[in-house]
Amino acid sequence: MFVVKKARTLEEATHMALQELGAVRDEVKIEVVEGGGGLWGQLGFRKAEVKVSFLNGIEGLSVLTHQIFKLMGFSVQIHLSEDDEGYYLDVESAGKDGLLIGKGGRTLKSLQYLINRIYERRAGRGKKVYLDIDGYQKRKEKALIQRAVSLARQAKLTLSEVVTEPLPPAERRIIHKTLENDEQVKTFTIGKEESKRVVISPQP
Repeated sequence: MFVVKKARTLEEATHMALQELGAVRDEVKIEVVEGGGGLWGQLGFRKAEVKVSFLNGIEGLSVLTHQIFKLMGFSVQIHLSEDDEGYYLDVESAGKDGLLIGKGGRTLKSLQYLINRIYERRAGRGKKVYLDIDGYQKRKEKALIQRAVSLARQAKLTLSEVVTEPLPPAERRIIHKTLENDEQVKTFTIGKEESKRVVISPQP
């Protein structure tokens, strides 16, 4: 996303562009199209022209995330990484994780959704952003993996299907992935929308 603005000076043109984008200087890349000044025939001074666009990639995401937490009144450290599937934000909250994670991770999920929506609007569709705060998601994933293994063991011992409680998509994927190479069980999803569960079925 970018805008092009003309004004008497570069400063004025840049200010107009920032206002239209609703951004601050740290969030954008400023390209000078025309420096302004000097005479242009008999028509007076040439106007300054700038092209202003949001920063993309890790740099833009870092600035955006810091600003969101700053507006919330939190000073945090953010470690960013990326792979082919997405961007990963590991946040150190200096003891504020209870407030930022929320009950059952609800606040964390809301923050991740917000960051994804804003970044998508600025940079266009691309990689998904994954947020973790003080290792909460990693601990939860580890617990889900252990639970998947335990439920599979139960299914094999009892020779009967085991069904989880309703789970969100990300948690269902972890269970499916954990057990995908176990030839003694198969997994599949049942239910609709918010009531979807994972079934772990023993195989002969």
